[in-house]
Amino acid sequence: MRLSLRLGAGAVALMVAFAAVGAAASAPYCTSSQAPAFVPELAGLKARLGAVMGEATECAHANPANGDVLQATTTGLAYLRKVSGIPTFTTGGAHWALTAAGLLTWAGGSVDPPASARLVPTAAPTSPPTPTSVPDAPRGAGPASVPPCPADIAPMFTVLPMALDNFLAFRPLGFLSPPIHVFPAKHSSFTLALPGQTPPRRPVYFPGDVWVTEVNVAEWEGRDQAGYGVTFYPCREFKLYFGHLSSVSEPLRAAMQRATVACNPPYASGGATVKGCRYLVSIKVSAGDLAGTSGDAAGVDFGAIDYRTPPLAFVRPEHYLREMLHYVSPVPYFVPAVRARLETKLRSYDGKVPRTAAPSSAHTDRTLPVRCRATGLPLVRTFRSRSYSPMPSSRSCTTMSSPPSQ
Repeated sequence: MRLSLRLGAGAVALMVAFAAVGAAASAPYCTSSQAPAFVPELAGLKARLGAVMGEATECAHANPANGDVLQATTTGLAYLRKVSGIPTFTTGGAHWALTAAGLLTWAGGSVDPPASARLVPTAAPTSPPTPTSVPDAPRGAGPASVPPCPADIAPMFTVLPMALDNFLAFRPLGFLSPPIHVFPAKHSSFTLALPGQTPPRRPVYFPGDVWVTEVNVAEWEGRDQAGYGVTFYPCREFKLYFGHLSSVSEPLRAAMQRATVACNPPYASGGATVKGCRYLVSIKVSAGDLAGTSGDAAGVDFGAIDYRTPPLAFVRPEHYLREMLHYVSPVPYFVPAVRARLETKLRSYDGKVPRTAAPSSAHTDRTLPVRCRATGLPLVRTFRSRSYSPMPSSRSCTTMSSPPSQ
């Protein structure tokens, strides 16, 4: 996550972009030899909040509006008040402050603890305990245990993630699917069901020999079925993921039992309360091994981020997390025979209209400058410099090569 200052029309805003944290040299406000770490006062608050506060994604720096010390985190914004010396953390709606009276929490727009702030018991609000310690998967590049990628970008996948007769279509990068994907999607997707149909449960396989680093679990209140996402790397600079699985394989479940667990506070989505947790795992799997089963949604997301590729020509790249600049279609990474089979399914969501525009797998770039992709909304958190309350996210544009239909 990156925090930067934006000046405009007499106002100062703190923009927190949920970005991939790569090498320490690239971390905002850090020197070339410095890694992001909380200053002592904020580290004390982190010790109480645990995973709720996340990890520092930049080095400490001053807010020119009021002199507060600021540090963006993977889950929000931490700040050390200059006027009181009180370390505080906010997700944009909820706040926690470590005071002489103890750990206080409140909701609303107050920067400092109001009279209505509640005292938090000593054991809260940490995430579930972590049975063992597994190194966190660095954002941007894969773990050091994963071998580096070759300089040349060559096909490496030998297995289709889903059997051809188990899905209707493979949606190209940049597809539209309102009301969820009102703007072009950054990932491809296997379409499994038409509107109104129950998504079938079908096996999903790993496309090559890969290292699995993370399993995400989303649980909805009042729903007995969880949704899963799996992140994996064939090599260090190439990150991929499956999304909307209804289950994961037994080897992954076993790895989750040994994993470090980091859970976010529950949040509202679509009228329901959702709890999300990350299981940081480390497991090597082979091409064709089962990842899990579909059925959590009408499609299975298949995202790919190749940090070896030149950054996409976004109009305002500073509005985006780093990995957004390196999203690619996974199709060219399959060996020719497998790729040819997958390309037969590059069609409209119902499988009826084949994609004919080049490139067949589509991508987002600067080829059609008259068309804009407004995707800044879900990717940028903007905090007001004095109240640290969230501001409406501004749109930013990049162009896309996919025609409106496909």
